[in-house]
Amino acid sequence: MTRSLRTVSAFIVVAAALAACSSDSTTTSASGGSTSIVVSVPPTSPMSPTVDLCASVTDLYDSLQAVKQIDVVAQGTDALKAALTDVESKLEAVKSAAGTTFGPNVDAVQAAVDSLKSSADKVTSGTPLKEELPAIATGIAALAAATDQLATMAKSQNCDLPSTGIGG
Repeated sequence: MTRSLRTVSAFIVVAAALAACSSDSTTTSASGGSTSIVVSVPPTSPMSPTVDLCASVTDLYDSLQAVKQIDVVAQGTDALKAALTDVESKLEAVKSAAGTTFGPNVDAVQAAVDSLKSSADKVTSGTPLKEELPAIATGIAALAAATDQLATMAKSQNCDLPSTGIGG
């Protein structure tokens, strides 16, 4: 009886270990005498979006809409810098929620933000705004394109985002 119980126990441990490694639903039972034990492991699902991921991408998207609405001539580069600081904060939340899922897309948004900040800094440092306006306009267009690509990736992960991009 003791040897039979050890055999059943060993079988259960092996079955549980195998079931834990499986991605399919697995039910294993072992019987020894009057003892019956069932080990069940639910299936794992493919990557599904988390509430944090979708919410952070939506927040980023909204902050980028604000960048698009800035009139740099009327509001100045300080307004642009403040909006870009908000974008960077929202981008950090996306990075935290997404991990490496959107890596290249997040990097493209960050590069566009960095370029715009550089243009705004040039104006703050004395470059006339009219000289930097083409670079700012190009930077906002690049930011719109990078954000639209990020939104496309988020939608592919079943995040429900606005149907229009900031570039449109």
